[in-house]
Amino acid sequence: MVLLKRVNGRMMVIERHFYAVFFILIAVGMTVAVVTIEVILPEADARSDDEPQCYSSSCEKRFGSEDKDDPENNPSSEYELVQEQRETEMDRINEEMKRVIKEKADEEAKVLKLEELLPEMRVQLLDQENVENLAGNAHFGMEQELKKMKKAYREAYDSAETIEEIDAAKQLKVDYINFEHDYATLMAEENKQHDKTILLEEQIEEKEDELDEAREKIIELKEELEQLRMDMFKAGRNDQFISIRLGGTCQQLIESGHPNNCPTYRELVPLFDNTEERFSGGFEDLGYDLNRLPSKMKNYELYYEQVPSWLVITVDPDARMMQKSSTIVIAPSRVHWTCTEADSACNIPIDWDKNEVYVQYDIHINKYCTKAMVSPDIEMITEAVNQFIDRCAQPQDEWRKIISLPIYGDFKIYNHGWIADFLKAAGVE
Repeated sequence: MVLLKRVNGRMMVIERHFYAVFFILIAVGMTVAVVTIEVILPEADARSDDEPQCYSSSCEKRFGSEDKDDPENNPSSEYELVQEQRETEMDRINEEMKRVIKEKADEEAKVLKLEELLPEMRVQLLDQENVENLAGNAHFGMEQELKKMKKAYREAYDSAETIEEIDAAKQLKVDYINFEHDYATLMAEENKQHDKTILLEEQIEEKEDELDEAREKIIELKEELEQLRMDMFKAGRNDQFISIRLGGTCQQLIESGHPNNCPTYRELVPLFDNTEERFSGGFEDLGYDLNRLPSKMKNYELYYEQVPSWLVITVDPDARMMQKSSTIVIAPSRVHWTCTEADSACNIPIDWDKNEVYVQYDIHINKYCTKAMVSPDIEMITEAVNQFIDRCAQPQDEWRKIISLPIYGDFKIYNHGWIADFLKAAGVE
């Protein structure tokens, strides 16, 4: 291929030949480069079977971890069975909730319709009563007049001696018969209007009963829905974990060495704690008390969940376990909880007739059976643990302690110290 030629005594490049050679050289260069890389690095991108897919936490979050020992990747069959049962129960409750919500919406729509209809029907009743009254007024006095007319024509017949007198008596009788017919017609009209009034009254009463029943049904459905929400909360919650912790005041009193009635973690751990140190972390001795060390494992509660029958009681839990578990908090003094009608866990209203208020003492558990406040007493702590184990299925009367105290005027005359003395005097220790 000729790249140069002489034109008018000067050497010139043949342009089309130049570009052809240029592109051929580029192609040859790229081919040589690829072959060289394959020869030098034949296995550069290969991974061994045991080499991890990810080397960073961000990569693991994106693609997941393949650790065979991670319970999140390889859950136990017992765990899977419990999860399946829990999901089935949640599905069942969810269907029940949808049914109740629909029934509640239907009843609320019925209430709105009846509340609009009843005032209209009551107005119709007033109009009907006016029509009935007018019908009654139309024959007012006719009954007495009818009696007089009957008496008159009979007396006329009794005293009649001539043809003219008998004709006159006969006319009186005809007038009586016509008047009686008019009276009967008016009476029939009044009875007809009265029947309409009675029918309308019965219809109104029927609608009022429907309204009352619908309102009562809504209240029942609201209670049922609230119970289903609570059941859903419990079904979705893992009740495998129970935590026991000292309240902040107890911790400060123990640390400072001030006199107190609070049990220490040193006393509570051997009585209640059954955690595995390798999962939850061990304890360090601070001198005045024990303190739980941080866990060295990520998502350590997943290891406990592989054995659902393992009821895990954690003393001095960390924040993660506090979120997962039902928690018992130990107060520095005797627990007193004033009951009110709005308190779902102790909904006893004030008795104004007896001038008394009701107080729950020693132990208080919320309606979801997830939080408990107890007095600094081992027996009360044990009672709270037992309630959580039974998911608060025991009747409240068997464990809830209630006492009535007097109130005067617009304020209560007692304080916590006074209540303690009162309970002691009443023989309640």
